[in-house]
Amino acid sequence: MNKQIKVSGRHCAACKNLIEIELADNNLKDKLQSSSINEKEKNDLVGLQNVTEPVVEQIIKTINKLEGYSVIN
Repeated sequence: MNKQIKVSGRHCAACKNLIEIELADNNLKDKLQSSSINEKEKNDLVGLQNVTEPVVEQIIKTINKLEGYSVIN
C-alpha cells in the first residue's frame, strides 16, 4: 500500500537529508516516494510507497527517535 505521514519539525533540506540518512541506515529509504516541505508550519508531508503496516510503524519509530522530529497524523 501507499501511505502519507506528516513529520513535525522537518522544515528544510537539511532536515530532509537527516531523516533520509536515518531511514537509509535502517534500510527504509527505498520506501520514500515523495516529500512536500511546509516551511511556515515546520512540517513535511512524506509519501511512502509499497509499505505494510509493520514497515510504516518501523518508519514512524525511526523518525520519532530523532530529537526534534515526530510523526503526527
